[in-house]
Amino acid sequence: MMTISRLLSIIVFSLMFYGCAAPYKPVPEGYTGSIAYVEDTYSHKQTSTAHFYELAMVNGRHIESSWGATRSRNYGRGREFDPVMVKRRLPAEPLEVTIQAYQFFSTDFESMIGDNYLLQHTFNFTPKANEEYRVKGDVLWLRTSVWLEDSNGEKVEGSFLSLEAIDRKEKLKTDKEKRRKEKKEKKLKQNSSI
Repeated sequence: MMTISRLLSIIVFSLMFYGCAAPYKPVPEGYTGSIAYVEDTYSHKQTSTAHFYELAMVNGRHIESSWGATRSRNYGRGREFDPVMVKRRLPAEPLEVTIQAYQFFSTDFESMIGDNYLLQHTFNFTPKANEEYRVKGDVLWLRTSVWLEDSNGEKVEGSFLSLEAIDRKEKLKTDKEKRRKEKKEKKLKQNSSI
């Protein structure tokens, strides 16, 4: 039987990807500065699951996801799917980025009953001009890890995060409470300015 915390994590995870607004584009139209690239990756593909490692947010704003691209491209295929990894352009300037590792499920039913082992990590990062980065990780029952690698396979400083299963669940809970508090403070600030 599904626990309340699992159901809530599924709802939160789904809402991250089903936003009404178009995803944020970190490189605006007409940008003439230097750029770098970040590509999502995957591993352990099976019939209806895979481990996805992706760039989720830039400067606190959601961007195009490999989860959404994969679900969209494979719509109507049932449990079968081919992963679609997104490669994004980023300005070569100081950024706050959020990377994540999780288990992808090809069907809604599986995502409701399975544990996605979601781990998100936010850190400050200044991409090097013309560098190609890849989000990498491990998604295991006991531990989930995520990091960013440069084109030489070196981990980007500050990008590595690895948590045991129990710590991962506590981090999700803490992050959720932090987002709720920030949302409440923002709403109070908006109401006080009216």
